[in-house]
Amino acid sequence: MSKFIQSKTNLPKYFLDKKLDEETFSIEIDNKFPFLAPHAYLEKINWQNSEDPLKKMVWPDEQEAEVKAYEIKDPIGDEPHLAVPNLVHRYPDRVLLLLTNRCQINCRFCFRRELTHHSSPADLDLITNYLSNHPEVKEVIFSGGDPLTLSAKYLTNVYEKLSQVSSLKIFRFHTRIPVVNPEWLDDHYFNFFQKVAAAHQLVVVFHINHSQEIDKKFIESCGRLRKIGAMLLSQTVLLKKVNNDAKILANLFSNLTNIGVKPYYLHHPDLVSGTHHFRVSIEDGLKLIQQVRNKISGIAMPTYVLDLPGGRGKVPVEALKKVGPKTYQGTNFKNEIVTYLDPAEETNED
Repeated sequence: MSKFIQSKTNLPKYFLDKKLDEETFSIEIDNKFPFLAPHAYLEKINWQNSEDPLKKMVWPDEQEAEVKAYEIKDPIGDEPHLAVPNLVHRYPDRVLLLLTNRCQINCRFCFRRELTHHSSPADLDLITNYLSNHPEVKEVIFSGGDPLTLSAKYLTNVYEKLSQVSSLKIFRFHTRIPVVNPEWLDDHYFNFFQKVAAAHQLVVVFHINHSQEIDKKFIESCGRLRKIGAMLLSQTVLLKKVNNDAKILANLFSNLTNIGVKPYYLHHPDLVSGTHHFRVSIEDGLKLIQQVRNKISGIAMPTYVLDLPGGRGKVPVEALKKVGPKTYQGTNFKNEIVTYLDPAEETNED
């Protein structure tokens, strides 16, 4: 099982073992969101390349300290939609279960990096009671943090509790662990997934942003999950100087499709505090997604989406209407017309 590399603990030793100049990579790291990554993931990075995309995703940048006025702590509006602690009920037919705020890797663009409302253990009785009283909810999405940081035994207990609610049909897991640390997934996890798939529709959504993250062990994990009967999807965040290139995205989406993972969402960057250096404009994103569409099969194309601030839900970026400089409007799932100001767009007025 891969060990973890953390700032101020074993990071200096890692650089020494790799014969890298520690001073080259030294940076003042925010203790609230420190550097963290599995050893297995760091081995995929070319540390001699300052533009390595995986390094950019995991290595702290001094630009994080500059928080823009438009950047917010809760960019997709989880807090206003907490039905009970740890449970977000935004869309009518599905809920988001935030079991933990822990991950095995601290992605520098994380949209929940400052949220702690789900740090305490979930009250499963309270959650089950809520779901029992809301039969319109058909799907539970396990998220966090990363739900697979929790033991398979604990996840089994959660599932067995929730499965008492007869209206629930789909159990979905959002995770990055099979991508960044596939060795973590031992037989206990696959046995758990098999248990879920035997009685409900099991969906596993991988967060993956670049083909460089795909390796043999990840492909093997996908194969095991497919045999169990899981529906496999992926979600990707559009990141400046990481994957905002048609060839890179087309390669990623094609490679995922080839191993039985359907590209599901390409996320426009959220307005996360200290992440302006990752942000691309909607205008550039739309040009990019058209270029990608010209290169690959339709079955490999994800939906390019924007999560509206304030918890107003996702909208397809291609459905947005530009109504002024930097200004877009779209209709959300409640049929509300919502205005979005794109801070990354450049105009002649700037």
